[in-house]
Amino acid sequence: MFNTDNVLCGTHGELWIDDIEYQEVTAFKAELTPEFGDVNKAKSMAKHKKLIGYELKGEVTLNKVLSFLMMKVAKNLKKGKATRVKIISNIDDPDALGNERIVLYDAILEKATLADWQSKQIQEEKIPFTATEWEILESI
Repeated sequence: MFNTDNVLCGTHGELWIDDIEYQEVTAFKAELTPEFGDVNKAKSMAKHKKLIGYELKGEVTLNKVLSFLMMKVAKNLKKGKATRVKIISNIDDPDALGNERIVLYDAILEKATLADWQSKQIQEEKIPFTATEWEILESI
């Protein structure tokens, strides 16, 4: 049986992009998905699998406070360049059994939303990304 106080709460999450802390972050997701190829095998009707790679992608959600990331991506795109960054995520709930901290390297910010707003709505910015490398710095 586990103590419910030990369940991590996202309210205690922190995010840095290129060593700048983004306190306006409201959500962060990074998912690592293995890719498999089909392997045929004699005398077997089963579909066998072989690991052939992985995909690392996710999304940052921010309260729309500044245009910094939008400008960074937009300026790079005008130059024909990808926006590559380092992302560090940390969730450190004081009630939990520890914290989880990861770093993503070679992350490419994939979108710059130039405008997206509605009357009487709190504005958010969602930035999808892909990355090629990661390191788990702390885990529970």
